[in-house]
Amino acid sequence: MFRTSSICALLACLVSLAGLASPACAIDLTITGTCPGTITMTISGGPANETVPVLEARSAGSFVIPGGYLCTGTRLGLSSEGLRVRVVFQTDDFGYASFTTRSPGLVCGKYYQAITAHGTCSTSNVARMPVR
Repeated sequence: MFRTSSICALLACLVSLAGLASPACAIDLTITGTCPGTITMTISGGPANETVPVLEARSAGSFVIPGGYLCTGTRLGLSSEGLRVRVVFQTDDFGYASFTTRSPGLVCGKYYQAITAHGTCSTSNVARMPVR
């Protein structure tokens, strides 16, 4: 069975090959693993072949990207408290990327992540770091 994000990624690839504009599909961000320990962040349904930053904040919220930055006016599902770039992914031809890292106990359940794709300014769901 296909997930919606997988179908969107396939559609985006086909549309790209045809030389048409990419369709707007939701980006799915998942975080799996144990905290503290090894976690994996996975993006699916993202824009194909694009550099995509994972933003991190201390809480969920509705921060709006201010003027002078890429994607001005885009509303994130994150607050401005502690907002920073956690990691930057490079998506593949299907809008997929994955990153595995060690996560210290200090961040368990305390940080939230979301994505804003610079090329399309589309955003992902908000994912929370695993709880101990």
